[in-house]
Amino acid sequence: MSQAAAPREQTGAEQVALFLLSLDETEAASVMKHLSADIVADVATAMTKLPPDAVESSLQERVWLALNEAATKPEPLRIPARNELGDLLTRALGKEAAADVLRMMEDRRLQERPFADLEAFAPEIVARVLHSESPAATALVLAHFEPALSSAVLSGFEPAAALEIVRGMADVVPPPFALLRGIAADLTARAEVLASEPVKVEPSQRLRTIAEMLGRVTGGLDKAVLDKLRESNAGMAKEVQEFMFTWDDLVKVDKRGMQKILGAINTTTLSTAIKGSSKAVEENILGNMSARARKMVQEERELAGAVPMAQVTVARNEILTAVRALIESGEFRPAGGSAEELVS
Repeated sequence: MSQAAAPREQTGAEQVALFLLSLDETEAASVMKHLSADIVADVATAMTKLPPDAVESSLQERVWLALNEAATKPEPLRIPARNELGDLLTRALGKEAAADVLRMMEDRRLQERPFADLEAFAPEIVARVLHSESPAATALVLAHFEPALSSAVLSGFEPAAALEIVRGMADVVPPPFALLRGIAADLTARAEVLASEPVKVEPSQRLRTIAEMLGRVTGGLDKAVLDKLRESNAGMAKEVQEFMFTWDDLVKVDKRGMQKILGAINTTTLSTAIKGSSKAVEENILGNMSARARKMVQEERELAGAVPMAQVTVARNEILTAVRALIESGEFRPAGGSAEELVS
């Protein structure tokens, strides 16, 4: 004996259609006035496609029960915004009492997190504000921040200044709350001023952006642009070209290109320049040298021991200058475009 098929679940549009059809025309029209045009179109379409058994009382009863359940279901809790909370308190307590409550709430908030308003700004803005403060004052502020925000702000300082700030954080003694609140208000006001100013981009950053853009183009457009730029501003063209190839870019140079570069560099310079390099850069340099030259570079590096980073930078710049000379002469062209086109 075959079992009766389970009744099909109505779609939302079908349920609304059934509900409206159970009303008289005036009531149905009144409800539909509050629906959007898209929903009305869906419901009207559903009305024309309802199966004959849709008018059964059992289906209508199910729709009414679902509607009643939805209508009596409490709204999900929502945390009120500050202005909504103020309106609620004003209606409940009156304007003056509501203002007193809001003031007490603000005092408690600032006692728990005195620099809460300052925390709302980007770490770069906060760092710029704190640059004009003493290390002790900066330490006081960062000691009240969450670790993630403190580290982001601290990264905007030079290493020596950052070290002094961290030392100060270990010994920080908070001043009286009134003074702390005054400091926070002053810093927040200055942050608001900085945040409202146009973002200042350093000239070097603009040139670096130009270099990165030209480094990604293909078809010789980079050379054509640089040539034209050189005619009008040779200094700028030189700076852009310098930004277009960096020490870490050596990892992208293929065997033929690397051998051209290494042919113009002595082993002493190489042994210093590769100190502190990434493993990939070092492997690409040493891997494209003869066994004898590679051994000489490794021995000279070990004999030299630790050297100042400034000395390493000088050696690297000497190599990069040679690379740029090869680029300018057309003897070497670094890989451009997307990562798929780079050769390691």
